[in-house]
Amino acid sequence: AQQMSAGQPAGFAYGFAVMFVFGMGMAMLGDSHHSLIAERIAPERRGGVISVVWTFTILSAIIAAVVIKVIMPSYTPETMQQLYQLTPAIVIGSALLGVLGVERRMSRADAAAAVARAVAAAPAGNPLRAALLLLRTNAQARAFFTFVLLAILAIFMQDAILEVFGAEVFGMSVRETTSFTQIWGGGVLLGMLMMGIASSVFAISKKTITVIGSAGTALGLGLLTICAMTQQQSWLNPALVFMGLFTGFFNVGALSMMMEMTVDGATGLYMGMWGTAQAFGSGLASVISGALKTALIETGLLDAHWGYTAIFGFETVVMVVSLAVLGGISVARFRGFERSDLSRALDVEVGAAA
Repeated sequence: AQQMSAGQPAGFAYGFAVMFVFGMGMAMLGDSHHSLIAERIAPERRGGVISVVWTFTILSAIIAAVVIKVIMPSYTPETMQQLYQLTPAIVIGSALLGVLGVERRMSRADAAAAVARAVAAAPAGNPLRAALLLLRTNAQARAFFTFVLLAILAIFMQDAILEVFGAEVFGMSVRETTSFTQIWGGGVLLGMLMMGIASSVFAISKKTITVIGSAGTALGLGLLTICAMTQQQSWLNPALVFMGLFTGFFNVGALSMMMEMTVDGATGLYMGMWGTAQAFGSGLASVISGALKTALIETGLLDAHWGYTAIFGFETVVMVVSLAVLGGISVARFRGFERSDLSRALDVEVGAAA
């Protein structure tokens, strides 16, 4: 950090490398713990479990922010370094506590049988190339990948520009705009809790939950678009709460669907594919929203409120398109032929490598 602040190229290169490794680790962690839920939790209980997992994930972020504020009321490099040194012990310790007892000990015979099932589901081959082949040849896998990418893109395009929108269109202070994330995040947390409880009590299909969440999120983005177009500040917080609430529904439904759209013995491969779609959607969201803001507003092509109207309107359209893609996805059809498609894709890859 000190080298970067001094403008040294080596510092930027090192910082980029560290963040790249950190990002890979976060992605691997997310896919691994989603795969663990998919393998260890019965389908009818997954909605509630996902709700609990993500509730505590959000709460841990809030607790971390409070701890950081207590330890470092004002920034100093020395205190920041102490926090960096404290972090690995907390992360590794909490991770170990979190997985203890989750998987039962297996006898050698059970372990051999599990390996045999995994080999049968995913024959030897390059999983990355097999995943690409599956996306090209399997309509259901391709449609679900597209849905996840578009939905995440639509949901998170507002994330990078929302606070700037409040300042430029409504003249709000930094203190006021920083509350946007808390308002939206509070809605997400409430939505996940509500849908987690509902899905545990009632037999609601995961696709139905996802449809409700996607449609409600699209309506929330539509409200945000109207807020920008009419310059009615009173609509802003209700739009954020509404959007957050249904994004919480979406999270429970979409994550549960991801776990259903897998094949026994190759759960990690499929969760990795869906995680890749999330990563592409999240990354493109920041790039596209920033590019649109520059092209429409910073160039003077449109007034600020019309520029943000166009951006939020585009998000709404993308969310509606993702909902249309979701309509053609069937978990039953996916499970009907996905195992044979996986074997065929890996066999093709092995033959090509030979």
